[in-house]
Amino acid sequence: ELATAVRHAVRFLDDVVDATPYFFGENEDRQRRERRIGLGTMGLAELLIRLGLRYGSEESLSFLDRLYRTIAVEAYHATAELAAEKGSFPAFEADGYLDSGFMRGMPEEARAAIRTCGARNVTLLTQAPTGTTGTMVDTSTGIEPYFSWSFFRKGRLGIHEERAAVAADWERDHPGQPLPDHFVTAMDLTPEQHVRVMATIQRWVDSSISKTCNVPADYTVAQTRELYELMYELGCKGGTIYRDRSRDEQVLNLENPAGGQAAPAATGEAAQVRPLPQKRFGATVSSRTPVGTAHVTMNDDEDGNPLEVFVEIGRGGSELKAMAEAMGRLMSVLLRMVSALSPKERVAQIVDQLRGIGGSRSTGYGTRRVRSLPDAVAQVLAEHYGAADSESPDGGEVRSETDRPPAADLCPECGEATLVHAEGCQTCSNCGYSEC
Repeated sequence: ELATAVRHAVRFLDDVVDATPYFFGENEDRQRRERRIGLGTMGLAELLIRLGLRYGSEESLSFLDRLYRTIAVEAYHATAELAAEKGSFPAFEADGYLDSGFMRGMPEEARAAIRTCGARNVTLLTQAPTGTTGTMVDTSTGIEPYFSWSFFRKGRLGIHEERAAVAADWERDHPGQPLPDHFVTAMDLTPEQHVRVMATIQRWVDSSISKTCNVPADYTVAQTRELYELMYELGCKGGTIYRDRSRDEQVLNLENPAGGQAAPAATGEAAQVRPLPQKRFGATVSSRTPVGTAHVTMNDDEDGNPLEVFVEIGRGGSELKAMAEAMGRLMSVLLRMVSALSPKERVAQIVDQLRGIGGSRSTGYGTRRVRSLPDAVAQVLAEHYGAADSESPDGGEVRSETDRPPAADLCPECGEATLVHAEGCQTCSNCGYSEC
């Protein structure tokens, strides 16, 4: 089945060369002259686990040699068959091709097929990292071992704990039992084991190969030199090492970057930042402020816990709108972070910090007085969530101390919310600043 899949994949990838729209003629000429393709794999670590083989062991290296030899040989038989059917790539020259370093190491059956029929593609095989696609289908990426069975992934939506499916499946079927010895992660392996896996697979890859050799945080320069010398001795084209915690920011962490807590082995504990549920429930409250009417949207989760806040005010592209958005984002992150305080207690803390912040002007009187945009947001939150000691606006029409138009933006000169668009120009009514 693997041999059949490889031959179909080579034919498919060769067709892609013709189907691809090329933006530059030089790219098209080069690709059609060489017809370079790159067939690879992902999910290798999961395969080894399900076969009961420990990644990096001598037994696994013997299996990997047979596996990737099969892929390479079948791929070269496929390119020879395509050459007989459609012709070799235009730059093909049999003697030079067969005398290349890679082809000299191929089995004679593959060399004979190329000598007889030619080659449709100059190169056929690669091993890409497949980080996104491997994660998408919940398997190990590229030829890498799993980073950890439980780890924190940092992305645009915050820091989330993830659990490898293959480990979760085994634990479900064997409750209370520790993972067997063949469940091995990147940091369980020695750097030398990483290199030997890469070298074994590199033997059967004619193009590029992506493999990271993870090393501990205390790995020395001398040890790094020895590791690269081992790569060279084993015939690797190149190699990458990553020393744990060598960068301030890294995508995968064994520890929570924010809290410093080790990732639990197999628990349902919340991530550092709660992921957003697909459905949220909320309300939008409009409130007059000294700089115009603010629309404050407050969303809760399915249990009624405060989850996120949006503040809309001002025109698109204005400084006022940007700062309102920033305030909403910060409040939302605070509400979603794991804390000893409940979400509603955190709302009370937000209200306490924002309430009473004053600017140069205010609107309303007495308990209905709004001193600034942050003060207005605090009053809305206090009223909506019943925060203690809140001075809630009555929601009715409020008299203003000024007739300044609500569309004013912040002046870059004096800092007042008095920059208005008049007569085709942005002009400050307070200090006279003009953008014209």
